Amino acid sequence: MSALYHRLRWDSPGGVQTQTSNNYAVDTFGTDYVKLDYGLVKLDSMLSSNVSNELRVQYGRELDWEGQQPYSGFTKNYLNNASGIPVQLAIQGGSSNYGFTAGSPYYSFRTAYPNEVKTQVGDTAIWTYHGHTIKFGLDILRNTDTINNLYESNGVYTYQYFSNFFSDVLNPTGGCDSGYTETGISTNGVSYPCYYGFTQGFGTPKFTLTTVDYGFFVQDDWKLTPRLTLNLGLRYDNEQVPAPFKSLIETSLLNVAVSGSGPYPNSDAAITNQPSDNNNLGPRVGLSWDPYGTGKTVIHAGYGLYYGRIPNGIILNAYEAAGSP
Repeated sequence: MSALYHRLRWDSPGGVQTQTSNNYAVDTFGTDYVKLDYGLVKLDSMLSSNVSNELRVQYGRELDWEGQQPYSGFTKNYLNNASGIPVQLAIQGGSSNYGFTAGSPYYSFRTAYPNEVKTQVGDTAIWTYHGHTIKFGLDILRNTDTINNLYESNGVYTYQYFSNFFSDVLNPTGGCDSGYTETGISTNGVSYPCYYGFTQGFGTPKFTLTTVDYGFFVQDDWKLTPRLTLNLGLRYDNEQVPAPFKSLIETSLLNVAVSGSGPYPNSDAAITNQPSDNNNLGPRVGLSWDPYGTGKTVIHAGYGLYYGRIPNGIILNAYEAAGSP
Protein backbone atom coordinates (compact mmCIF):
# COMPACT_ATOMS: atom_id res chain seq x y z
CA MET A 1 0.00 0.00 0.00
CA SER A 2 1.18 3.51 -0.76
CA ALA A 3 -0.26 6.97 -0.12
CA LEU A 4 0.31 10.46 -1.50
CA TYR A 5 -0.87 13.84 -0.21
CA HIS A 6 -0.51 17.11 -2.09
CA ARG A 7 -1.11 20.58 -0.65
CA LEU A 8 -0.97 23.91 -2.45
CA ARG A 9 -1.69 27.43 -1.19
CA TRP A 10 -1.76 30.52 -3.40
CA ASP A 11 -2.17 33.85 -1.61
CA SER A 12 -2.05 36.89 -3.87
CA PRO A 13 -3.28 40.14 -2.31
CA GLY A 14 -3.83 42.57 -5.15
CA GLY A 15 -3.47 39.68 -7.58
CA VAL A 16 -6.53 40.04 -9.82
CA GLN A 17 -5.45 43.16 -11.68
CA THR A 18 -1.72 42.62 -12.27
CA GLN A 19 -0.93 44.90 -15.19
CA THR A 20 2.25 46.97 -15.04
CA SER A 21 0.09 50.09 -15.03
CA ASN A 22 -3.67 50.48 -14.97
CA ASN A 23 -6.45 52.85 -13.98
CA TYR A 24 -7.66 51.04 -10.84
CA ALA A 25 -7.70 52.57 -7.37
CA VAL A 26 -5.30 51.29 -4.73
CA ASP A 27 -8.03 49.16 -3.06
CA THR A 28 -9.50 47.80 -6.31
CA PHE A 29 -6.82 45.38 -7.52
CA GLY A 30 -8.63 42.48 -5.83
CA THR A 31 -7.32 39.52 -3.85
CA ASP A 32 -6.78 36.08 -5.39
CA TYR A 33 -6.52 32.85 -3.38
CA VAL A 34 -6.32 29.12 -4.08
CA LYS A 35 -6.51 26.18 -1.66
CA LEU A 36 -5.77 22.77 -3.14
CA ASP A 37 -5.60 19.48 -1.21
CA TYR A 38 -5.79 15.98 -2.55
CA GLY A 39 -4.82 12.54 -1.36
CA LEU A 40 -4.35 9.24 -3.19
CA VAL A 41 -4.19 5.77 -1.66
CA LYS A 42 -3.11 2.79 -3.78
CA LEU A 43 -3.26 -0.88 -2.86
CA ASP A 44 -1.30 -3.39 -4.98
CA SER A 45 -2.14 -7.08 -4.51
CA MET A 46 -0.87 -10.38 -5.95
CA LEU A 47 -3.96 -12.56 -5.97
CA SER A 48 -2.14 -15.51 -7.53
CA SER A 49 1.00 -16.25 -9.49
CA ASN A 50 -0.51 -14.77 -12.66
CA VAL A 51 -3.19 -12.36 -11.36
CA SER A 52 -2.50 -8.96 -9.79
CA ASN A 53 -4.73 -6.06 -8.87
CA GLU A 54 -4.31 -2.32 -8.28
CA LEU A 55 -6.97 -0.39 -6.35
CA ARG A 56 -6.85 3.42 -6.28
CA VAL A 57 -8.91 5.84 -4.19
CA GLN A 58 -8.56 9.61 -4.47
CA TYR A 59 -10.17 12.56 -2.73
CA GLY A 60 -9.42 16.16 -3.59
CA ARG A 61 -10.71 19.68 -3.03
CA GLU A 62 -9.83 22.92 -4.75
CA LEU A 63 -11.23 26.25 -3.61
CA ASP A 64 -10.58 29.35 -5.71
CA TRP A 65 -11.88 32.70 -4.53
CA GLU A 66 -11.39 36.39 -5.04
CA GLY A 67 -12.10 39.22 -2.63
CA GLN A 68 -11.83 42.85 -1.66
CA GLN A 69 -8.75 44.64 -0.39
CA PRO A 70 -9.03 46.98 2.63
CA TYR A 71 -11.03 50.05 1.68
CA SER A 72 -9.18 53.29 1.13
CA GLY A 73 -10.23 56.58 2.69
CA PHE A 74 -11.58 57.70 -0.69
CA THR A 75 -13.86 54.67 -0.93
CA LYS A 76 -15.10 55.04 2.65
CA ASN A 77 -15.88 58.73 2.20
CA TYR A 78 -17.43 58.83 -1.27
CA LEU A 79 -18.57 55.34 -2.28
CA ASN A 80 -20.01 53.86 0.91
CA ASN A 81 -23.68 53.47 1.75
CA ALA A 82 -26.02 52.34 4.52
CA SER A 83 -25.20 48.66 3.91
CA GLY A 84 -21.51 49.25 4.66
CA ILE A 85 -20.55 47.65 1.31
CA PRO A 86 -19.29 50.32 -1.10
CA VAL A 87 -20.45 50.38 -4.69
CA GLN A 88 -18.16 50.30 -7.69
CA LEU A 89 -17.29 53.56 -9.42
CA ALA A 90 -16.59 53.44 -13.16
CA ILE A 91 -15.55 56.67 -14.90
CA GLN A 92 -15.27 56.28 -18.64
CA GLY A 93 -13.02 59.28 -19.20
CA GLY A 94 -14.72 60.56 -22.34
CA SER A 95 -12.99 60.39 -25.70
CA SER A 96 -9.56 60.10 -24.05
CA ASN A 97 -10.61 56.68 -22.71
CA TYR A 98 -8.42 57.23 -19.66
CA GLY A 99 -11.03 56.10 -17.21
CA PHE A 100 -10.92 55.17 -13.54
CA THR A 101 -12.29 52.29 -11.44
CA ALA A 102 -12.70 52.43 -7.66
CA GLY A 103 -14.71 50.93 -4.81
CA SER A 104 -15.83 47.30 -4.81
CA PRO A 105 -15.50 45.75 -8.30
CA TYR A 106 -17.47 42.70 -9.40
CA TYR A 107 -14.69 40.28 -8.40
CA SER A 108 -14.81 41.36 -4.74
CA PHE A 109 -17.50 38.81 -3.85
CA ARG A 110 -16.37 35.58 -5.51
CA THR A 111 -16.36 33.42 -2.38
CA ALA A 112 -16.32 30.23 -4.45
CA TYR A 113 -14.99 30.49 -8.01
CA PRO A 114 -15.31 27.52 -7.90
CA ASN A 115 -15.22 25.16 -4.95
CA GLU A 116 -14.58 21.75 -6.50
CA VAL A 117 -14.68 18.44 -4.63
CA LYS A 118 -13.46 15.34 -6.47
CA THR A 119 -13.87 11.70 -5.43
CA GLN A 120 -12.42 8.95 -7.60
CA VAL A 121 -12.21 5.17 -7.41
CA GLY A 122 -10.28 3.09 -9.92
CA ASP A 123 -9.37 -0.56 -10.16
CA THR A 124 -7.14 -2.41 -12.64
CA ALA A 125 -6.64 -6.18 -12.72
CA ILE A 126 -3.94 -7.92 -14.77
CA TRP A 127 -4.09 -11.57 -15.81
CA THR A 128 -1.23 -13.23 -17.67
CA TYR A 129 -1.95 -16.45 -19.56
CA HIS A 130 0.47 -17.98 -22.06
CA GLY A 131 1.25 -15.16 -24.52
CA HIS A 132 -1.57 -12.90 -23.31
CA THR A 133 -1.47 -10.08 -20.76
CA ILE A 134 -5.08 -9.05 -20.18
CA LYS A 135 -5.91 -5.85 -18.32
CA PHE A 136 -9.43 -4.89 -17.31
CA GLY A 137 -10.86 -2.40 -14.87
CA LEU A 138 -13.01 0.60 -14.12
CA ASP A 139 -12.74 4.27 -13.23
CA ILE A 140 -15.51 6.20 -11.45
CA LEU A 141 -15.12 9.95 -10.93
CA ARG A 142 -17.55 12.18 -9.05
CA ASN A 143 -17.12 15.96 -9.41
CA THR A 144 -19.12 18.47 -7.35
CA ASP A 145 -18.69 22.11 -8.30
CA THR A 146 -20.07 25.09 -6.41
CA ILE A 147 -19.84 28.63 -7.69
CA ASN A 148 -20.84 31.61 -5.55
CA ASN A 149 -20.64 34.73 -7.66
CA LEU A 150 -23.32 37.24 -8.62
CA TYR A 151 -21.94 39.69 -11.15
CA GLU A 152 -22.02 43.33 -9.98
CA SER A 153 -24.24 42.41 -7.03
CA ASN A 154 -23.30 45.56 -5.09
CA GLY A 155 -24.04 47.97 -7.94
CA VAL A 156 -21.95 50.09 -10.32
CA TYR A 157 -22.29 53.82 -10.91
CA THR A 158 -20.99 54.85 -14.34
CA TYR A 159 -19.90 58.38 -15.22
CA GLN A 160 -18.95 59.71 -18.62
CA TYR A 161 -16.47 62.26 -17.28
CA PHE A 162 -14.52 62.92 -14.10
CA SER A 163 -16.26 66.30 -13.76
CA ASN A 164 -19.64 64.54 -13.53
CA PHE A 165 -18.46 62.58 -10.52
CA PHE A 166 -16.96 65.64 -8.81
CA SER A 167 -20.24 67.47 -9.37
CA ASP A 168 -22.13 64.73 -7.51
CA VAL A 169 -19.57 64.80 -4.69
CA LEU A 170 -20.04 68.55 -4.25
CA ASN A 171 -23.80 68.52 -4.77
CA PRO A 172 -25.28 65.06 -4.05
CA THR A 173 -28.86 66.30 -4.47
CA GLY A 174 -28.28 66.97 -8.15
CA GLY A 175 -26.19 69.28 -10.25
CA CYS A 176 -27.05 68.24 -13.79
CA ASP A 177 -29.96 68.48 -16.17
CA SER A 178 -31.42 65.48 -17.91
CA GLY A 179 -28.73 65.58 -20.61
CA TYR A 180 -25.72 65.07 -18.31
CA THR A 181 -24.30 68.44 -19.32
CA GLU A 182 -23.24 69.42 -15.78
CA THR A 183 -24.63 72.89 -16.34
CA GLY A 184 -26.57 72.85 -13.11
CA ILE A 185 -29.61 74.01 -15.04
CA SER A 186 -32.70 72.08 -14.13
CA THR A 187 -35.00 70.34 -16.56
CA ASN A 188 -38.60 71.40 -15.92
CA GLY A 189 -37.53 72.62 -12.51
CA VAL A 190 -35.80 69.34 -11.54
CA SER A 191 -32.04 68.79 -11.11
CA TYR A 192 -30.53 65.33 -11.57
CA PRO A 193 -27.44 63.49 -10.35
CA CYS A 194 -24.70 63.44 -12.97
CA TYR A 195 -24.03 59.71 -13.24
CA TYR A 196 -24.63 58.19 -16.66
CA GLY A 197 -26.06 54.88 -15.47
CA PHE A 198 -26.46 52.43 -12.60
CA THR A 199 -26.19 48.66 -12.96
CA GLN A 200 -26.79 45.98 -10.34
CA GLY A 201 -27.04 42.22 -10.59
CA PHE A 202 -29.92 40.34 -8.98
CA GLY A 203 -30.64 36.65 -8.72
CA THR A 204 -29.30 33.45 -7.21
CA PRO A 205 -25.58 33.85 -6.48
CA LYS A 206 -24.84 30.22 -5.63
CA PHE A 207 -25.14 27.17 -7.88
CA THR A 208 -23.99 23.61 -7.25
CA LEU A 209 -23.93 20.68 -9.64
CA THR A 210 -22.54 17.16 -9.55
CA THR A 211 -21.42 15.03 -12.48
CA VAL A 212 -20.38 11.38 -12.39
CA ASP A 213 -18.06 9.87 -15.01
CA TYR A 214 -17.87 6.11 -15.58
CA GLY A 215 -15.16 4.32 -17.49
CA PHE A 216 -14.72 0.58 -18.13
CA PHE A 217 -12.00 -1.04 -20.20
CA VAL A 218 -10.38 -4.30 -21.26
CA GLN A 219 -7.11 -4.74 -23.14
CA ASP A 220 -5.17 -7.74 -24.38
CA ASP A 221 -1.45 -7.45 -25.09
CA TRP A 222 -0.92 -10.56 -27.20
CA LYS A 223 2.65 -11.61 -27.90
CA LEU A 224 2.30 -13.38 -31.24
CA THR A 225 6.03 -13.95 -31.71
CA PRO A 226 9.13 -12.92 -29.75
CA ARG A 227 9.36 -9.89 -32.03
CA LEU A 228 5.68 -9.00 -32.59
CA THR A 229 3.07 -7.92 -30.03
CA LEU A 230 -0.55 -7.11 -30.88
CA ASN A 231 -2.62 -4.81 -28.65
CA LEU A 232 -6.42 -5.10 -28.69
CA GLY A 233 -8.70 -3.12 -26.42
CA LEU A 234 -12.11 -1.61 -25.85
CA ARG A 235 -13.19 1.22 -23.54
CA TYR A 236 -16.61 2.58 -22.59
CA ASP A 237 -17.09 6.10 -21.20
CA ASN A 238 -20.20 7.80 -19.87
CA GLU A 239 -20.78 11.18 -18.21
CA GLN A 240 -23.91 11.62 -16.10
CA VAL A 241 -25.15 15.23 -16.30
CA PRO A 242 -27.60 16.39 -13.60
CA ALA A 243 -31.23 17.16 -14.35
CA PRO A 244 -32.40 20.78 -14.76
CA PHE A 245 -33.15 22.84 -11.67
CA LYS A 246 -36.80 22.12 -10.92
CA SER A 247 -37.53 25.46 -9.25
CA LEU A 248 -36.19 27.46 -12.21
CA ILE A 249 -38.07 25.38 -14.75
CA GLU A 250 -41.36 25.68 -12.85
CA THR A 251 -41.12 29.49 -12.73
CA SER A 252 -40.01 29.97 -16.32
CA LEU A 253 -42.13 32.33 -18.41
CA LEU A 254 -42.11 29.60 -21.05
CA ASN A 255 -44.25 27.44 -18.77
CA VAL A 256 -46.33 29.65 -16.49
CA ALA A 257 -47.42 33.24 -16.19
CA VAL A 258 -45.31 35.32 -13.80
CA SER A 259 -46.62 38.68 -12.52
CA GLY A 260 -49.15 38.79 -15.32
CA SER A 261 -46.68 38.02 -18.11
CA GLY A 262 -46.60 34.80 -20.10
CA PRO A 263 -46.60 31.94 -20.53
CA TYR A 264 -44.80 31.85 -23.86
CA PRO A 265 -44.65 28.20 -24.95
CA ASN A 266 -41.68 27.43 -27.16
CA SER A 267 -40.75 23.81 -27.67
CA ASP A 268 -37.51 24.81 -29.41
CA ALA A 269 -36.22 26.32 -26.17
CA ALA A 270 -35.86 22.80 -24.71
CA ILE A 271 -35.52 24.14 -21.16
CA THR A 272 -35.94 20.66 -19.69
CA ASN A 273 -33.05 19.27 -21.72
CA GLN A 274 -30.71 16.79 -20.04
CA PRO A 275 -27.86 15.67 -22.33
CA SER A 276 -27.29 11.93 -22.49
CA ASP A 277 -24.74 10.04 -24.60
CA ASN A 278 -24.61 6.32 -23.90
CA ASN A 279 -22.87 4.86 -26.96
CA ASN A 280 -19.27 5.89 -26.26
CA LEU A 281 -17.46 2.70 -27.19
CA GLY A 282 -13.81 3.30 -28.07
CA PRO A 283 -11.82 0.52 -29.73
CA ARG A 284 -8.02 0.36 -29.43
CA VAL A 285 -5.70 -1.47 -31.84
CA GLY A 286 -1.91 -1.39 -31.85
CA LEU A 287 1.22 -3.39 -32.55
CA SER A 288 4.90 -3.37 -31.69
CA TRP A 289 7.40 -4.98 -34.05
CA ASP A 290 11.11 -5.53 -33.55
CA PRO A 291 12.28 -6.16 -37.16
CA TYR A 292 15.83 -7.25 -36.24
CA GLY A 293 15.22 -8.92 -32.90
CA THR A 294 17.94 -6.84 -31.23
CA GLY A 295 15.70 -4.56 -29.19
CA LYS A 296 17.39 -1.48 -30.66
CA THR A 297 14.74 -0.72 -33.29
CA VAL A 298 11.00 -1.07 -32.59
CA ILE A 299 8.18 0.00 -34.89
CA HIS A 300 4.90 1.03 -33.26
CA ALA A 301 1.51 1.55 -34.89
CA GLY A 302 -1.86 2.14 -33.33
CA TYR A 303 -5.42 3.38 -33.65
CA GLY A 304 -7.84 4.48 -30.98
CA LEU A 305 -11.18 6.24 -30.66
CA TYR A 306 -11.51 8.61 -27.69
CA TYR A 307 -14.42 10.61 -26.27
CA GLY A 308 -14.22 13.96 -24.53
CA ARG A 309 -16.47 15.07 -21.71
CA ILE A 310 -18.48 18.25 -21.30
CA PRO A 311 -16.49 20.42 -18.85
CA ASN A 312 -18.38 21.23 -15.67
CA GLY A 313 -17.74 24.94 -16.21
CA ILE A 314 -19.75 24.89 -19.46
CA ILE A 315 -22.60 22.96 -17.84
CA LEU A 316 -22.63 25.35 -14.88
CA ASN A 317 -22.80 28.40 -17.15
CA ALA A 318 -25.82 26.88 -18.90
CA TYR A 319 -27.56 26.16 -15.60
CA GLU A 320 -26.94 29.70 -14.36
CA ALA A 321 -28.35 31.21 -17.53
CA ALA A 322 -31.30 28.93 -18.19
CA GLY A 323 -31.74 26.42 -15.37
CA SER A 324 -30.91 23.52 -17.67
CA PRO A 325 -28.19 22.48 -20.16
